[in-house]
Amino acid sequence: MNLPLESMYKTLERGRREKLVSIHDLNDDNPALSSLLPPDRTPTPDQQAERNEILEALTKAVMSLPQRDRRILMLYYGRELTMKETAAVLGVTESRISQLHAGALFKLSMKLDGTREVKKAG
Repeated sequence: MNLPLESMYKTLERGRREKLVSIHDLNDDNPALSSLLPPDRTPTPDQQAERNEILEALTKAVMSLPQRDRRILMLYYGRELTMKETAAVLGVTESRISQLHAGALFKLSMKLDGTREVKKAG
C-alpha cells in the first residue's frame, strides 16, 4: 500500500471509532459499547515523568556528540533520509555513512549508559 505504518494505524483507529453500534442488539454475541472502544493509552504520571527523564537524557547525550555525528543522526532519524540520501548530503559514500552512523549510535549508547550509572549511584 506504500502507506506509512503510523498513517495506517490512524486510519484503522478512525474506522474503529466510526463503527455504528445499536444499543438494542447488545448481548453475548454483541458486547457492550465500552468493549469496542480503544483502550485508554494515556500515560500515568509516573510513566510521563520517566519518559521526560529519558528524553532529557537522550537530548543531552545527542547534544554532547561531535557535530558530524549529531548531523548524521538528525538527517537519518529527524529528516528520515535514507543512508544513501544522507551520504549524498554529506558528500561521502553510503558505506561510509553506515560506518559513521554505527559509530554515532555506539557513542550515544555509551553516553546513555554513563547517565544510567550516575542515576543508580545517586
